[in-house]
Amino acid sequence: MPELQMSYDVNSIPVSAKCSLCGKQMPRGTPRIMNSIDNVVWFAAQFRLHVARIHLLVLGNPASSR
Repeated sequence: MPELQMSYDVNSIPVSAKCSLCGKQMPRGTPRIMNSIDNVVWFAAQFRLHVARIHLLVLGNPASSR
């Protein structure tokens, strides 16, 4: 299963996030979210959408496992 991987700046604020399975970068908040907790929540929501749109479609398709 895919996992969310985040990179942090020197102040421990998440600056980017990607999917461990396919490497797709998650969109950043605009304007940049400066609160660390809000940023984690944002990236987690983007990741959930990504998994639902991309990986669940692939994992749920029996033809994709051949």
